[in-house]
Amino acid sequence: MGLKKVNACISLLLVVVFLAHSVYELIACLTMSFDPTVVKVFGITVAAFVSVHVVLSVISIFKYQDSKKIDYPKLNKRTWLQRFSAVMIVVLLPLHMRTAGWVMAEGVTALSIALEILQVIFFALVYLHIAVSFSRALLTLGWITEERTKRRIDLVVGILCGVLFLIQSVVIFVTFITAAGMDHGAV
Repeated sequence: MGLKKVNACISLLLVVVFLAHSVYELIACLTMSFDPTVVKVFGITVAAFVSVHVVLSVISIFKYQDSKKIDYPKLNKRTWLQRFSAVMIVVLLPLHMRTAGWVMAEGVTALSIALEILQVIFFALVYLHIAVSFSRALLTLGWITEERTKRRIDLVVGILCGVLFLIQSVVIFVTFITAAGMDHGAV
């Protein structure tokens, strides 16, 4: 199995682990109850998959693309979205991993509000990356071969990612406002 196929498998597994992590976090936020051990195990698992995916992606770019040039005029908008979202996810991931603890310690401050906004941006980037990358992984693995099938998968995955992003955003802000109200009086 080639490098690109291994990376495609890793990326699909990463989507599954990320979605499991997100669903657990959503339930934990809505119930205001979570097991720190489960959160840590999910977080470490997602971070490990992200690390492997990033390394394989960078190697693939340099191995299979003409990355010696500064500009890539032949790359399409989807490729740019994929790469931009990937870089921004890597930049924001450390903040994402620390935000809950910081917000709990800080209460309602300008910093905690900014961190929650960055959480929403982080999830927007993750769901964007999944939406533009999912069918590409399936193509790489040879699981889909027709353009029409690819477009349908893109549509379904795009809609699911949009819905999940909206749910995640609402839960983040509702949980933040509720927690702020419980800890520091009515907001």
